[in-house]
Amino acid sequence: MPDEERDPETRYHWGQDPYYTDALAAWRRRRDKGLRFLTIDLEALERVAFLGADSPAYKLMEAMCSVERLEGWEGYKGAPRVLFAALMRLAELSQTTGRITRVRPYPDVE
Repeated sequence: MPDEERDPETRYHWGQDPYYTDALAAWRRRRDKGLRFLTIDLEALERVAFLGADSPAYKLMEAMCSVERLEGWEGYKGAPRVLFAALMRLAELSQTTGRITRVRPYPDVE
């Protein structure tokens, strides 16, 4: 059996992970309904960013590595899809903080 079949790390692909596929589906639904802006609570993100393998940072790294390893630069262009899904997850994380934050996307523009 080849090494890549024995090593579960080489078989992981973001496109089979509901963390990303569900978020990407939510992203598409919201974009179809006119979503233009997301709010990300940086304090909430900082609280979870370094928590290990299940943190958004490490999950994103694992997903992007799967794009490079299994799709490559000429593949299915998974990197943008992973980005959109990750942004959706970060926005969801921000909504669970219990705080409502009013942020203008471009503070210097009225």
